[in-house]
Amino acid sequence: MTSQAPLSPQQQAEDTTLSKVLHVTLTSPVPSSCPPNTIYLQSLVAELTQEQPTPPRLHGELLDRIVVARLTDHARDTTQWPVAYLLGCYGRAGQVVQSGGVIQNKKLHTSCAPGQQSPSTGAPQCRVVQG
Repeated sequence: MTSQAPLSPQQQAEDTTLSKVLHVTLTSPVPSSCPPNTIYLQSLVAELTQEQPTPPRLHGELLDRIVVARLTDHARDTTQWPVAYLLGCYGRAGQVVQSGGVIQNKKLHTSCAPGQQSPSTGAPQCRVVQG
C-alpha cells in the first residue's frame, strides 16, 4: 500500500476522534498517538483497499463497518464483552463532546440540542457540524 496522503484538518479531526472513541486504527503499525489498546483492523483495510485506490482512513461513512470489524474480527483477542466495548465507546464519545472534542478547525463545532434525545436510545443527540 502506498503511503497515505496528508489529510485535511477536517479529515484529521474525524480520524483522530474516531480512533480515540473506538480504539481502532487503519494504520499499521499502530501510531504512538493512539490510545492504549488500539486495534489495527487489518481485514477492513484489505476490504477497503480492494474497493478504492486511495489509502483508507477512519471516517463517519465507515462507522458501521468499523464497529462490525472491531466486534467480529477481534472478539477472540479480548476478554471484553461486546456490550462492554460499546458502552466504553459511548462513554468516550461523551467525554469528547464534553471536552469540546479534538477538533481544532474553528468552522467545525459540536452541536448538542438541550433536552432532545434519540427516540431509540434516549441518549442526548449530538453531532459535529460545519458552520
